[in-house]
Amino acid sequence: MTHNFGLHFAQELGNRFGSPTDSWPGSAEQVIPFFAIVINALGTDDAAQWVRGGP
Repeated sequence: MTHNFGLHFAQELGNRFGSPTDSWPGSAEQVIPFFAIVINALGTDDAAQWVRGGP
């Protein structure tokens, strides 16, 4: 299963850091493909658990 987090992640970054994208952290662009790899490898439920860091 392939997930596209681009739009949802951009919306969350806008909510947290504001609408001018130059104020967003530089690493934000690298996180989206990482999350896609984690979810594709573990599945949605296990990936959410892994991100939270709990059993």
